[in-house]
Amino acid sequence: MKRYGWFEYGETPIEITNYLTGQRLAVISGYSLTPNLDLKCVYSDAELQQPVHISIFRENCSSGGRIEMDYGDVFSVPPAYSHWRRLDDFLLDALSCWPEFVLNALWGSLIITGGWRSGCWEPKLKRLFLAGKSKTPEQLKNYPIAEPYVYPLDKTTPGRWRYSDVELPAVKAELMFERDAPLFIPYLSAKAPICGFQGSVPFLEREDKGTYLFPAKLEPASDRGEDPMTYLWYTYVDENVFFTFRTTPWQNVELFYCKDYGFRRFPPEKEFWVTDAMGNLIPGNTPRNPENIHARSSYLSYRAWLQVMTSINDAWPMWRNPPRKMEIDASVILRKYYGRTAYVGEYGSAIRYGFSAGMRNTDFRLQFKNK
Repeated sequence: MKRYGWFEYGETPIEITNYLTGQRLAVISGYSLTPNLDLKCVYSDAELQQPVHISIFRENCSSGGRIEMDYGDVFSVPPAYSHWRRLDDFLLDALSCWPEFVLNALWGSLIITGGWRSGCWEPKLKRLFLAGKSKTPEQLKNYPIAEPYVYPLDKTTPGRWRYSDVELPAVKAELMFERDAPLFIPYLSAKAPICGFQGSVPFLEREDKGTYLFPAKLEPASDRGEDPMTYLWYTYVDENVFFTFRTTPWQNVELFYCKDYGFRRFPPEKEFWVTDAMGNLIPGNTPRNPENIHARSSYLSYRAWLQVMTSINDAWPMWRNPPRKMEIDASVILRKYYGRTAYVGEYGSAIRYGFSAGMRNTDFRLQFKNK
């Protein structure tokens, strides 16, 4: 039986199984390599079974194809958030790793219609996933595979996100946290208030007041030394972790490496440890040398990436429209062709970098087709 990351592929019937969790998607209708194909499938795990309908479009079989799924064909009424979330986490990964594409290192795209967002069911929400596979399973056999996460069915629906504004946004804001010797690991107790940025910049806050997102720094930049541009960094904080990530005009939200990754509890749970660039976990008590300029940078684990990706999916549409302007004062002298202006939320139409089949995937891209 062939494998790709944590997925195992069966041929009769066609099925995709996460061999670490037992989650499975099985095709129960006829399968062929015709250009367009509608398939009846069943998702199953130890607690849940759900019929699923998908469509495959093979515009160019030499380069890959497209898979589409509409939750309107799966549910006649909005499902419970936890039911949908468990199904969705698995399907977006499994369908992006459809066997005929990944086993031949072909590119495939996935469009999913419908889903929960910021506490509400949105039947017309469209998400486009691009998860190019540049390597075959044989070439990836030594890549580390992350610890999987299966969303609990007894969890409640996350609350809605709310926007808070300021009169004049600053170009820099900071979350208050500790960084004490001898480890110098950023730390903010789960019992401590989340503060330091309120009143300086606009921010998003979830109803439970446990998760926040705010613009942390406007960084001047230039495109090839010819055109002015800027990067806008954001800080994310929830009940487990906090860190600062970058958004750019061409990469959008970058969920690959981050700065000042810290913990809300110590020792931290293993699933929230940082990783190296390949995805190998680094123990949570590993010191970060304050004299090393690279010590502030970390790479997200699968669990942290999945959590913040879901939060951004929920929160990002709540930024004010028209967006708030952040601008470095004209009195500050910048290098030639460096930009000084950005708009809050402007670079968030897509998320770049992530995981596929439990492995680091720098080709991952999630794009929101509507806001």
